[in-house]
Amino acid sequence: MKIDACPKCGSKNIHVGTMDSGVTYGITSWDYACKDCDYTGMPLIFYSEKEYKQFLKGLLKEVQFRLKKDEDDKKIDFKSKT
Repeated sequence: MKIDACPKCGSKNIHVGTMDSGVTYGITSWDYACKDCDYTGMPLIFYSEKEYKQFLKGLLKEVQFRLKKDEDDKKIDFKSKT
């Protein structure tokens, strides 16, 4: 089973792009567009559901890390302003 997924949000809702999604064949270098996050570029290809789920777990950890880092940065900024 082949699964195409968006490398930005992990969605399976990534398809060959259209002019509406900013893909113009022969001019842009990408052919795919994600309908969930507006990513344009090549999809990630997984050959099993297990691989895809591992990717989603890693993506979730990365998002959680970034959110925590943003919260920590805001705390530091707030303290430095007082």
